[in-house]
Amino acid sequence: MTHLLEVKDLRIQFGKGENPVKAVNNSNFFIDEGKTIALVGESGCGKSVTGLSLLRLIEYSGGVITNGEILFEDKNLMDMTNKEMQKIRGSDIAMIFQEPMTSFNPVFTIGDQLTEVLLIHQQISFEDAWLNATDMLKEVGIPLPEQRMLQYPHELSGGMKQRAMIAMALLGNPKLLIADEPTTALDVTVQAQILNLLKNIQKKHRTSILLITHDLSVVAESCERVYVMYASKIVECADTVSLFKQPLHPYTIGLFNCLPSINRQAERLDTIEGTVPDPKDFPNGCKFHPRCKKAKDICKTKEPPLKEIKNGRMCACHFVGI
Repeated sequence: MTHLLEVKDLRIQFGKGENPVKAVNNSNFFIDEGKTIALVGESGCGKSVTGLSLLRLIEYSGGVITNGEILFEDKNLMDMTNKEMQKIRGSDIAMIFQEPMTSFNPVFTIGDQLTEVLLIHQQISFEDAWLNATDMLKEVGIPLPEQRMLQYPHELSGGMKQRAMIAMALLGNPKLLIADEPTTALDVTVQAQILNLLKNIQKKHRTSILLITHDLSVVAESCERVYVMYASKIVECADTVSLFKQPLHPYTIGLFNCLPSINRQAERLDTIEGTVPDPKDFPNGCKFHPRCKKAKDICKTKEPPLKEIKNGRMCACHFVGI
């Protein structure tokens, strides 16, 4: 079966010399047409870096893809020139960036920034581009779209800016949408609206979505498959139902134990002690062992490979699947 997107052995680093920062190490995942997958983990695990690399934008942030293939419709994006990638970005693959508050240029109106997308990727007049952008604002649920087109980013609320960012990403009718923390810094009601919007967009346009998030409740509502990432590596992957029914990796179990539950109202929430290690100084062996309550001597010296457990489930732990 041919996947819409398939990433093989992806490695990304920042800096050169003897001690480069290894942000992503041997990541493998795929996305099928019309499906939503999630990339889950704490801040600093390499999720956003992975998302940016799919558009080769990481190169503009000082990052270097040192190994791997990024196959989109069986074409390796790593072999494309910058000019060829410019045709892909915003057209076949689009991205909703993590911070809508800072992703728009503050000195241009929302209308100017949305129409620019159409003018770059389509042979279309400015008047038609303006009308299409206005219609897209209406489609994503922004009231009075004609008025919003004339406003500057600082005049829109956080929820409206997020919707405008989604509208910008959808203008090129992309086959793949990368949504990097699309509900961050939004209140609960607006979060639900944004998630419903993404669902409706997917049903209408058969868009594939890579959802980058740390919120497992968001994953439960919208994703078919989940990849759990920790300290530059994918440590577990499974379909959403299986993962929520029985997480396998100690890190995934820790994430679930941190979730509030109506059955634990009187209890304090569990925490995962410690923090994600600095990419400049990853521990030897399993990168999670300093925080893992089940760690043994082998965990401190040998890094476990990501291996198949059963029915396509993958886990990187010495003591899972034995």
